[in-house]
Amino acid sequence: MRIIERMAYCACLLGSAVFSVAAINGASEDVELRVKAAYLLNFARFVEWPGTSAEASEPVVIAVLGHDLIGAALETTVHGKTVRGRPIKIKRYASLEQIDRCDILFIPRSEAKRSRPVLGDLSGRPILTVGETDGFLEQGGVVEFQLIDETLRFSINVAPADRAGLKISSELLRVAYSITGKHK
Repeated sequence: MRIIERMAYCACLLGSAVFSVAAINGASEDVELRVKAAYLLNFARFVEWPGTSAEASEPVVIAVLGHDLIGAALETTVHGKTVRGRPIKIKRYASLEQIDRCDILFIPRSEAKRSRPVLGDLSGRPILTVGETDGFLEQGGVVEFQLIDETLRFSINVAPADRAGLKISSELLRVAYSITGKHK
């Protein structure tokens, strides 16, 4: 990806970071879901997975654990888009046992009780785990959505990302609200 394109994506990511929860709550839950879906798409653009250059025809898989409304928002958000020339596919998993291959796994608030065992099982696998419950990073997740000063933000734990062989771009790290873990 050319530097200008990366800068444009970064600007879009920064722009989406200022969505006010008041505006989100005032409009509808649908807006919040679309904002999170846009973040998930942009995360795919700013993370490198091990061995992806050899699998250029394989889709980027964004998965959702459980039954959450974000799945429909993701389908709409990624429709017709690609990441580094790779198509994007949305998967839904009802259980940990079903998780086979995905690049990003979103664990919604409705699955908070299952997040610790899921994160433990996926530890070290090249999967960017994203959650929205307090303490997600401490449980071993990589990205946690947070409401801070009525604004949707995200924080990053680089330690599990490093163990999984994920390379998070400096552009993404710069727009994170906070970064934990040992940063290289």
